[in-house]
Amino acid sequence: MYVQIEDSFEAAHHLVGYEGKCSRVHGHRWVVKAAWIGDADKSSGMICDFKILKERLRNLLIRFDHQDLNYYFNDPTAEYVAEEIFRILKTEKIGSLILAYVVVAETPGCQVMFSEKDYTCCGDRPKAEHALAGS
Repeated sequence: MYVQIEDSFEAAHHLVGYEGKCSRVHGHRWVVKAAWIGDADKSSGMICDFKILKERLRNLLIRFDHQDLNYYFNDPTAEYVAEEIFRILKTEKIGSLILAYVVVAETPGCQVMFSEKDYTCCGDRPKAEHALAGS
């Protein structure tokens, strides 16, 4: 079972080596979702108290709020931001939960997901390949 939380922060950045408007400093409301995998506790019925997960994510994102992300990243694309947030959250163990993925959106409708493992698989093959194989 997955549990997912969402938070956001405001920050500026510019894309290094990119030709276009995004090479200039501009800002976004970065929306971040993080999901963990775990088993629901038999007595509470919960994987984890949402409050604990929200505090973990908020405590991480606050360092980027109203900052220039180029100070923290060599090239702060949504992809690199998602990967770094994942790596930091992964170091902070929460019981037996496993961090599954982090999604970062810098504009509505445009998002990236970072995961170290493909948690959407059926066996060793992705779902689409699994369906095409007739299994």
